Amino acid sequence: MEFKRIDNDTVRCIITEEDMQEYNVELEDFFKDKGKIQEFLHTIVEQAVDAVGFEPKDGMVSMQVMPMSQNRIAITFSENSVDDVGGILKQINGMVNEMDGMMKEDTEEEEKPEGLVGAPEPESSKEEKEDKASEEKESEVAKKEKTKRVRKKDPLSIAKRIYRFPSLDNVEEFAKLVPEKWTVKSYLFKDVSADVYYLSMEKGRLSKLHYAYLCNCITEFGTYVDDNATRFAYMEEHYDCMVEKKALKVMRNMALL
Repeated sequence: MEFKRIDNDTVRCIITEEDMQEYNVELEDFFKDKGKIQEFLHTIVEQAVDAVGFEPKDGMVSMQVMPMSQNRIAITFSENSVDDVGGILKQINGMVNEMDGMMKEDTEEEEKPEGLVGAPEPESSKEEKEDKASEEKESEVAKKEKTKRVRKKDPLSIAKRIYRFPSLDNVEEFAKLVPEKWTVKSYLFKDVSADVYYLSMEKGRLSKLHYAYLCNCITEFGTYVDDNATRFAYMEEHYDCMVEKKALKVMRNMALL
């Protein structure tokens, strides 16, 4: 297990597949065996006391659990408030269901067959063909309008998302969570006057599942600012561009030195 103190009240623990095997815990247990997971979480908190000096007030701990790539789990816990294990399991279940839904959507888009070969259709009359063509045209128009509405509401379809970080260390901590093989188009700027950093991140060729994972993780280190292209243009003009195009990859390499 790897413990990392995020701030004075918050600690993150990265649990690998080997860690779960050592304690005879599987990812499915988070949804099926409440007692087993409660004991496992208590063990993690006890180890955090020795590892990073974690001191929960009155024995109360608030936790957030996030499934990660390579069968790993990130558990972030705070000394300020308390959530029961049932609430934690409900949070994980909803999060995984949402990610599974996006994965299914990606799979359907990528594997949609171009056409099916079957028996020839019976000859249609001229009127029937015209009616069918008209219906298909109307259906296609309606489909395009629906797609526009969905894309407008879907935050993952936005070209750029801009986040503000209080320090360069926060940027590095987030960059370390981005798998090396994921190609992310990203830029890093610094507002010298305010001594803060801005990261512009694009989905590019990432799947919706992977991009949703990044958008969820980044909020633990930075604050969402805007998705407007004019904001990016403003940063180009008024802020110092520290890293261009592959900012996350550069910051990840720097953090791992």
